Amino acid sequence: MNNIGLIFIGILSIIQGCILMTRKKLVIKGEHQNIYASLIFIAPFIQIAIETIFYDQTSIIPIILISIVILFPFLIFSFNRERNTYYIENSSIEMIIPIITRILNEKDISYEEREKAIFLKSYDSSIYYKKSLDTVRLDFKDIQNISLQEEIIEELKRSIKENKSKIFPFSGFLFIGLGVLIFLVDKYI
Repeated sequence: MNNIGLIFIGILSIIQGCILMTRKKLVIKGEHQNIYASLIFIAPFIQIAIETIFYDQTSIIPIILISIVILFPFLIFSFNRERNTYYIENSSIEMIIPIITRILNEKDISYEEREKAIFLKSYDSSIYYKKSLDTVRLDFKDIQNISLQEEIIEELKRSIKENKSKIFPFSGFLFIGLGVLIFLVDKYI
């Protein structure tokens, strides 16, 4: 009981689940999506630091140093990995890919649809996509230096708002269930 790190993760999970349960389509930058995963990773260190300060009355400097050595490389790696990626929550590939291809057609950019990618012939680059439950991950790393990326994202955001179709928010249920499970583990184990 009173595991602050677990309680923190449980609260975050339930909040994220409730947001996803609204069925609103959200476009989230990969770096921002990664904050949640980073907080889950950081929570045990926060717990150890709090227990050390308040219960053990010992120096927190070794914990801070260990945390810096472990956390900074993890955070830098995870943020670099997710740069130029976007997550579209409460959507499907069947919703997103037609919007992207329409934008490319309007811009008169030749493209070819491939498995899990749209290859832009004029730029010799690809936009990769991946579906996970009710989330589509778009990876623009190949076209990060092309102004086309911002245009596609802005048009995608506008088109998604106009799209009235809804899908079942599986991720919302999973996050709420995870939060409840975490609270139960904290209480009974």
